Amino acid sequence: MIKKEVFTGLFLGLIANVIGICVVTLVLALYESTSFLKVIELYSANDNLWMLICLGATFNLAIFYYFLNQKKWYRARGVLSATFIAAITSYIIYFL
Repeated sequence: MIKKEVFTGLFLGLIANVIGICVVTLVLALYESTSFLKVIELYSANDNLWMLICLGATFNLAIFYYFLNQKKWYRARGVLSATFIAAITSYIIYFL
């Protein structure tokens, strides 16, 4: 039961991160008056793709606090694990 709750939080955290990356990319595309894919290509070409991942991980904050307020501790742990995965991925991309 505990593993299921943690994996649910992990899954929701990863989904929130992907949604966050899409939202940040769309906002940047609207700001720069260009397309969604051009923004990703621009950040990838300049080796700044890690920035999009870090900005997308901020969406995990809302889900994390929601689970804390609902006293769903294990789901909050899963969201925190997803945030750590995003951070480690960002650091690997940054240093490679």
